[in-house]
Amino acid sequence: MNLRDGREVALPAAEANAQMTANFLMILLLLYPQPILLLLDRAPWHFGTVSDLIEQTDRLQAIYFPPACPDLNPQEPVWERTRDAISHNHTYRQFQLLIEAFETYLNDTLFATNFMDTFIPLGLGVF
Repeated sequence: MNLRDGREVALPAAEANAQMTANFLMILLLLYPQPILLLLDRAPWHFGTVSDLIEQTDRLQAIYFPPACPDLNPQEPVWERTRDAISHNHTYRQFQLLIEAFETYLNDTLFATNFMDTFIPLGLGVF
């Protein structure tokens, strides 16, 4: 999620692994020509190939959230809101339709967050 404007970039992936995450980061580099600060949880797929890509790419920097702190991650409310809108009390006859509904909702919805106001000191000017 872009913390400035609340936009998501969501793409389907066959599985959650480091190579898929690295591929996604390459797409983000194409979409956003400016430097990108990644806020990452400690999922296994955020290391390995991803760490290598971050180290090799001047425009990428990463900050990892502390272990077991989902309340700090601005993406967690996005998942909750999306589950509530798409899958809670809804039935999909085909799994692919559920995937498409999640992707569409994520890409078409703006997700307001107060992360910047809460965690970035005023006047820091890094964003």
